[in-house]
Amino acid sequence: MSLPHVSPDGRTVAFVGGLMSDFGSVGGDIFTVPLAGGEPVDVTPRYAGSFNGLAWKGTQLLASSLQGSDMAVVTIDPAARSVRTVWSGPVAANGSRDGRIVFSADGAAAVSVMESFEQAPRIVAGRLPELKPVTHDNDGFAPRLPHAASAGRTKDTPARAGCSGPAIRRRAASIRWWCSCTAARHRPRCRASLPRASSAILWCATW
Repeated sequence: MSLPHVSPDGRTVAFVGGLMSDFGSVGGDIFTVPLAGGEPVDVTPRYAGSFNGLAWKGTQLLASSLQGSDMAVVTIDPAARSVRTVWSGPVAANGSRDGRIVFSADGAAAVSVMESFEQAPRIVAGRLPELKPVTHDNDGFAPRLPHAASAGRTKDTPARAGCSGPAIRRRAASIRWWCSCTAARHRPRCRASLPRASSAILWCATW
């Protein structure tokens, strides 16, 4: 559970609920629950993405989400459990503790720090869906993100060789072993092996 927000009428709480591996790593569906108590309801049960920010806009919700490899802004009707995409782009975004994208009080405008495989970080703002860069200090710098592309893997796509469940578990176990060692002689090897091992797991998990 993360990012709880009380509705303007003070009757409902909306939050992001899901399996989050680390503090600050927000993702999942959006749920609502009466402030007085009751059972949470998933208002985005069929959404093909993961939410990482939200804000109330009257009786509806405005949220940021990850749709495949794209960051997106969507509107949500909790009563109808419907989602509509307002804006999306192949970028990474960082806004505040309240979400990846920060929205104005009326929900009409947004601001965030965005970067892509072609563009270094810059502040982007504007009335939705017209988000435009407002800073250009980093225009002459190379982007921090390495080049990558989504292969569009689905649950029916065969796993790449070496990326099966047992292989991943063995590699993860070896990482845990090296990084839990306390003997000084192991520390340099642990640090040296981490980038190779972690990048291999990331490659397998996202392919």
